[in-house]
Amino acid sequence: MTGFIKLWEKVTSCLVVSEGHFGKGYNAFYHLFRVENGKIAEHWDVIEPIPAKESWKNNNGKFGF
Repeated sequence: MTGFIKLWEKVTSCLVVSEGHFGKGYNAFYHLFRVENGKIAEHWDVIEPIPAKESWKNNNGKFGF
């Protein structure tokens, strides 16, 4: 992982957003955790390629927040 972007946390869930290299390209990583009784009960993840800056439709980038 190259960079930690954002962490959202609620009582029963947590979303972690980060970016880094995986395979040949640069990617965004999203991890969603559901917490129950203080332990991880479920985990979902998504890996999404981040396109080259030249192909962006605006200057906000992948994480415009």
